[in-house]
Amino acid sequence: MKSSAAFFLAIVVILFLLLLRSARVVPAGHVGVVDLFGNVRAEALPSGLHLVNPLAGVRRMSVQTNEVKETMDTPSSEGLIVHLDVSVLYHLDSAKAPDVYRTIGHGYETVLVKPNVRSAVREVTSSYQAKALYSPEREKMSSEINQHIIAAVEPRGVVIERMLLRDVALPVRLQQAIQEKLSAEQEAARMQFVLLKEK
Repeated sequence: MKSSAAFFLAIVVILFLLLLRSARVVPAGHVGVVDLFGNVRAEALPSGLHLVNPLAGVRRMSVQTNEVKETMDTPSSEGLIVHLDVSVLYHLDSAKAPDVYRTIGHGYETVLVKPNVRSAVREVTSSYQAKALYSPEREKMSSEINQHIIAAVEPRGVVIERMLLRDVALPVRLQQAIQEKLSAEQEAARMQFVLLKEK
């Protein structure tokens, strides 16, 4: 009688422990990728409480907006080196999280996002003159960089929200030349005004 009660109690404890092990919580802003001995489930678990196979691992992956900041020196079409600070806002596509986990892993920012940002910035800026960064063409250049990044990254499961050109620094000589040109144009306009006034 005592042995059957002990056996029953042991079964209840084991079932309780299995139930505890099966209950997994995926926090807000994340999805859970279920990995059972290397076999990754095709659908990710949304945030919340889930019951899964107690032998399976649930890898949490953030679907919140992240920012990549890149500071680089890149050549323009005329061979001048331009200093750029770029920010890219992105997030993981929750539907493609299992594919990203399977093919890239948790380090997708380092492996996928950063190299493609650098590549896109260099490719686009090398087709523009340095002065374009201080003209209305800057928006067109920014849009082109954004499109290049989207084309390279989004098919792999990372959504690009926005690309920002935060800071642009031209070589000192070129900055001085631009300032001198602007000063000369202003001086010429002032002289024209003076001549018209004299007439």
